[in-house]
Amino acid sequence: PAGRAPPGKLAKERILAIVAAEPAPQAFASDEREVFTVSSQHIPKLIGKGGMTIKSLMAETGASITIENRSGDVEDEDHERNVTVRGKAESIMRVRDRIDALVAESAQRKGGRRGRAK
Repeated sequence: PAGRAPPGKLAKERILAIVAAEPAPQAFASDEREVFTVSSQHIPKLIGKGGMTIKSLMAETGASITIENRSGDVEDEDHERNVTVRGKAESIMRVRDRIDALVAESAQRKGGRRGRAK
């Protein structure tokens, strides 16, 4: 029907809402923070089905991961989204390595841009 969002878009929005509502691990003053960008086309791979990938990554590393909400009504696959990771330096490094691997896997499947998150 006209004016109705496609089911995939609705599912994506629900997942983003779940992740946004998930309480982040408590950050301490001694924790570090790193912000980098990831192409929007790879964000679903980072989040995972029902938010499982990002939740698992936070649980395994003890780091907090926040993905910038999309901007506007139209999601451009080449749009870069900020990903903020907070935690101990070692945790941030582990998260970054895992995100780089997920981005590379997503790029390989989609035949899109590959490589490290920026």
